[in-house]
Amino acid sequence: DDVTVQENTKPAQMPIQTDIPNLKDSLNFPIGAAVEPAQIEDPLHAQLLAKHFNSIVGENCMKFDATEPTEGNFTFDAADKLVDFAIANNMKVRGHNLLWYQALPDWIFKHKDGTPLVAGNAADKQLLLDRLKNHITTTIQHFNNKYGAKNPIYCWDVVNEPIAEDGSM
Repeated sequence: DDVTVQENTKPAQMPIQTDIPNLKDSLNFPIGAAVEPAQIEDPLHAQLLAKHFNSIVGENCMKFDATEPTEGNFTFDAADKLVDFAIANNMKVRGHNLLWYQALPDWIFKHKDGTPLVAGNAADKQLLLDRLKNHITTTIQHFNNKYGAKNPIYCWDVVNEPIAEDGSM
């Protein structure tokens, strides 16, 4: 009831309110936020997340095209920053995601020479399945091996929105 709204033209200079109860401790269920490494590198965002949230999910940094932009070349730097932040702040992480039609790199549907895979071709189907299995296995193993018992990833969205809005996939 006692709320005042005012425009703040310099939000980065406004500190978070620390004299209020933590949202994460006030509720009986996990409180999460979707974030990217750039947000947790900002001190105010990081402070706000650490105060009020006990679960985070990467918006894009764990997706297929972010972690394997070219075949067999994995990069987990951004995703590791997210997981490191979660560990440092006693948070859980929802792994998001291993397969989503909008975050698939173009190479997954092409042969090494750039020609497209052919629907209905058994060898091309097997190549696609092998690529998917390799990506999923390598990603899961990376986090399990790097973080071991401290791994805060408690679940993975394996397949997210498998069918395009226009029905093409």
